[in-house]
Amino acid sequence: MKTKDIAEPAIKRTKFFGRILGVITSPQKTMEEIAGNPRTLFPFFLVAFGALIFYAVRLPLYKEMINRSIELQLQDTGTQVAGGQEGFVQAVGVAGGLIGTSITSVVIWLITTLAFFLLIKVFKGEGTFKQYVSVIGYSYIINALYLAISLCVSFFTDSLFFDSSVAGIVDIFVPDLKGKFVYGFLRGFDLFGIWQYAVMGFGVAAVSKIGWKKVWLATSVIFLGFILLNAGNMSNM
Repeated sequence: MKTKDIAEPAIKRTKFFGRILGVITSPQKTMEEIAGNPRTLFPFFLVAFGALIFYAVRLPLYKEMINRSIELQLQDTGTQVAGGQEGFVQAVGVAGGLIGTSITSVVIWLITTLAFFLLIKVFKGEGTFKQYVSVIGYSYIINALYLAISLCVSFFTDSLFFDSSVAGIVDIFVPDLKGKFVYGFLRGFDLFGIWQYAVMGFGVAAVSKIGWKKVWLATSVIFLGFILLNAGNMSNM
């Protein structure tokens, strides 16, 4: 009697749109699948062009934001611009802002990934850099969801973004806090930002194969680190 080899069942791979939806609805399971089959092309386009597309669709509001920023910078530095050059300066500012958005988004993605990679290695975690790039990149689906909601809301409010941070609530009761470091710090505690880092945590846990306590410690350290670094810039937003 011959013994027949029993083939192991093939791993079921989630389809492209299934991954996108899964990051939102079942992040732990989806991140485990992404960790086992990492992809970087879609995360790259998502990170590099997500915000760029959003700004392009709402270009009039984006121009207003950039023009206000330029005016404040000129006032702070005491720089005078000739009347005929104002339009040129503003156009350069808008174009530079759009290009800078893509570059900055990719740089932040890679820095975040590197921070997780190095910190997890200190904790003796597993995983390749590509796996971390993939799971961190897919977490930007949450940011894309925020941009999609902001896009819809902006047509009713004429504001480019809607504030889902703790600072938005504090500002109602303590309006004088705006412009201070603590206000920028509170701006970092944003609903979608916390959600995105939670998804990152699931992804890092799936890749690293270490305990949840170490994963959430690493996630919290990096999350708070970025908030502290950006608090000054966020204090006037």
